[in-house]
Amino acid sequence: MKGILVVAVFGLAAASCYGTTLQLDAGPLQPDDAGSDAALPTGGFITADVDGVTIRAEMRAVSYWWSGLQQGFIEADAQNADWQWALILRNVAGPAGCVGGYIVLQPVNAAAMAYGTFGSEGACAVDLMAPAGNVGDVLGGTFTATLDQTSGPMLKQVTNGSFRVPRIAGKP
Repeated sequence: MKGILVVAVFGLAAASCYGTTLQLDAGPLQPDDAGSDAALPTGGFITADVDGVTIRAEMRAVSYWWSGLQQGFIEADAQNADWQWALILRNVAGPAGCVGGYIVLQPVNAAAMAYGTFGSEGACAVDLMAPAGNVGDVLGGTFTATLDQTSGPMLKQVTNGSFRVPRIAGKP
């Protein structure tokens, strides 16, 4: 009986939150159409040289705003068979550091740990040449970084980074 009550309470809470309009950086968040299963846009990428080895990711290459991000920020993601890039950055044109944002390189389907700029020795520089203020816009720019391994003292130097990813309505 308690389990049914918990489900009923959480079900009602979820239903009441679903219709709520949330304010985003580009306007109100609209609920997803439950009946559609649209494919992600193609043609996007995030690429960079990591300690002299190029890691280019073109699968699931998109940018989006989600409720866990500060207003004015955007996330860009892309992956290949081995690695996934995640860039959290200010959605404003021009050069910037990682203040409030970060860059992560995470192995896909592996027990290895991620590398990111959020560690004690991590740092980055981003030049956002094309902000994506609206769904359908293409986020583009360049970056460099020093990535700190999350589980220990190992640094990775990232050079020649660039990205071009279309903005979608929400987290894929």
